[in-house]
Amino acid sequence: MNTITYCSEEITELPKAMLRVQSELQPALKDRQNPFTKSNYATLNSVMEACRAALLKNGVWLAQYPVPVEAGQLGLVTKCRSRAVQLIQTGGGRAAGAGNQAHPCRKRAVAKLASGHAPAQD
Repeated sequence: MNTITYCSEEITELPKAMLRVQSELQPALKDRQNPFTKSNYATLNSVMEACRAALLKNGVWLAQYPVPVEAGQLGLVTKCRSRAVQLIQTGGGRAAGAGNQAHPCRKRAVAKLASGHAPAQD
């Protein structure tokens, strides 16, 4: 899987804003159970709910969208931008075939950008 990262030439304000976001984050609620492993996990909605207020308060905009990477496969691009129009964009590698399979990839990308680390696999 190839991951490509782009960022603004200068990103002095975005890391400061992300540190403020991280200092305000609370763990996402584990609101679902994996029926096969019987383990609890946080859904994409739970992860977004956990970080939405802190991102907005600190002027950080987060967007995700699929991109084609090869026949029948989608990649995921995640953009993180501050009020100072500083940008970090990651993406490229294969996310999933389609539909709900992309949700775990989206959740891990949001969690990694917002908190600095990705959650364990579901």
